Amino acid sequence: MIHSEFKFHPIGQGSFYTGKIRFRNEISLVYDCGTISERPYLLDSIETFKGDLYKKTLDLLILSHLDDDHVNEIKNLLDGVTCERIYLPYLTPLQRLYVAIRHNPRETNDFDDFIAFLKSPHEYILNIEKTQIKEINYIFGNSGNLFRPD
Repeated sequence: MIHSEFKFHPIGQGSFYTGKIRFRNEISLVYDCGTISERPYLLDSIETFKGDLYKKTLDLLILSHLDDDHVNEIKNLLDGVTCERIYLPYLTPLQRLYVAIRHNPRETNDFDDFIAFLKSPHEYILNIEKTQIKEINYIFGNSGNLFRPD
């Protein structure tokens, strides 16, 4: 029998959606991980989710877009876990600059950290301490084409 459990966490402005599918093995996934609301709601949800991860492994992390309220807690999510696959949109440096310009530093929880992420999402993710990332995949535009920088 297949058992599945999906949850849209009530974290305020932002997104943290998790899921687990159990059939012989457990597959875990996260869709976005950020908020511009008060962080304790998201941090509590992350800790609860991580505490239930089978073998401290997250199978799939999907980032829908690179706005602060969808990515600003990926460090906490990935800290101390193994992540099998990450999918995120590919943006050129100019497009990432545009994303940064659209954000008000006074409304972004940690603007310096957000800018570090936007400078190079790949480098940022790979440099999260105590984390093992096995695969990062970029999706180009609406085409669904994948790119794996190796």
